Amino acid sequence: MIIVIATLAAGTAVFSGVIAYMWAVAYESARHWRTSQSRVDIVSVHTFKPRNGRIPFRGQLVLHMACLQALRHKCPLILSVGRTIPGVLTEAQIYANEAARRYPLVTVSVGQDETARETLSEAREALRISKKRCCSTHLVVGLAPHLARIRIVWKLVNPALDTEVLFLPVPGAVRYWVWEACMLCLYIVAPPGSRAQGFLLDLVGRKG
Repeated sequence: MIIVIATLAAGTAVFSGVIAYMWAVAYESARHWRTSQSRVDIVSVHTFKPRNGRIPFRGQLVLHMACLQALRHKCPLILSVGRTIPGVLTEAQIYANEAARRYPLVTVSVGQDETARETLSEAREALRISKKRCCSTHLVVGLAPHLARIRIVWKLVNPALDTEVLFLPVPGAVRYWVWEACMLCLYIVAPPGSRAQGFLLDLVGRKG
């Protein structure tokens, strides 16, 4: 019984530490964004898998903020996720259609990599488009609890830091923090871009 209690206590402490780390990343990202004097050349947003062709609420939240920033800075918006659900349209195209309906003045650039189905390949495709447009400052919009994972993959795709990348967190509900904490812990056994991650993506059906 003592061993069980000790294990639960240790697990709770570790999980709380992960949540605290995620909050610190989101806070620092928001602080850096508020104090930055850089001119934003392009905006991208990390989206969430549609369900039955419909964008989930958290996806609507990040899309809304990304479109507002694109309008504010008078720059294009990148949507870069490929096929994550069966059907004709990619995830990026579904979000692009919603952006066109709600924010017709926003110029949207849709990614061409239909195999991009997770955060790493999403970031890689967004950065490719950004560099193709010769952008020097790139604003990445993401749900606040998702931002810890987002920043990890952006360090992987932009190691030379030849593009300045700023991060803007969008507030999310408590349940999203719990979910993203679990996903962040999974990076230990299934790092971004690994075969293990690919297996997990297949398992949860994040594919066309």
